[in-house]
Amino acid sequence: MIQVFEVDSDRYASEIFEREVVVLNLIEGTYYALGGSANEIWMQLTARQPVQEIAAELARLHGAPPAEVAAALEEFSKRLLEEGILRPATTPADAAAIPLAPHFDGFVPPTFEKYVDMQDLLTLDPIHDVDPKSGWPKT
Repeated sequence: MIQVFEVDSDRYASEIFEREVVVLNLIEGTYYALGGSANEIWMQLTARQPVQEIAAELARLHGAPPAEVAAALEEFSKRLLEEGILRPATTPADAAAIPLAPHFDGFVPPTFEKYVDMQDLLTLDPIHDVDPKSGWPKT
């Protein structure tokens, strides 16, 4: 079965940095740090590329065993699905996968960290949570 996912962009926003991807839940204020090979994988997932093709390309580019890469990608996408970040795609894949550069230094499995420490701050509504007596913003 071909697995193609898309990001729930109504609830999540993301930013790709050099070595990690940060994903923010806009409703709950939780955020996620995705490391390892996550930046390469995230670009392909957001372009709605099939998981099996992403795994095969990463294995080829990193000179890694295909089964190892496929297992890591399966676990990673499962976590993203469980959190609601990804959902089954409702539209076809983008025209082409985003080209990735070869890395023959070995495959680093993607990492997934969830943070809830800033939920209150990230979900403040600075327009509506204003209290004239105590200042802005008021939780």
